[in-house]
Amino acid sequence: MRLLTCIHNVLFENSDLVRCSRGAAVWARDGGTVANVLRRDVRMRLVVYPGERLSGQPFYVMARKRHGASRVRGVRFERIDASAPWFSHPSPAPAARSTT
Repeated sequence: MRLLTCIHNVLFENSDLVRCSRGAAVWARDGGTVANVLRRDVRMRLVVYPGERLSGQPFYVMARKRHGASRVRGVRFERIDASAPWFSHPSPAPAARSTT
């Protein structure tokens, strides 16, 4: 059974995100639609949590065809003040390869 969902006309305004691993994310999958989402006047102070691969990431928007075509449209970010360490922390060293 496929469930189609539409999330639309959403406003996140005047938010403080403090010591969070991620800022703002939008996921659309399983044939759903996300439309007309506005995130404005947001202050982010993100941190990296050890072992969490994407921590410190300020924004993430994804549409995936997992169980049906998904759509994202009209997603906007306005007046964002962010301190985000994403990709500013050292990555783990690659595993050593055998040369034999």
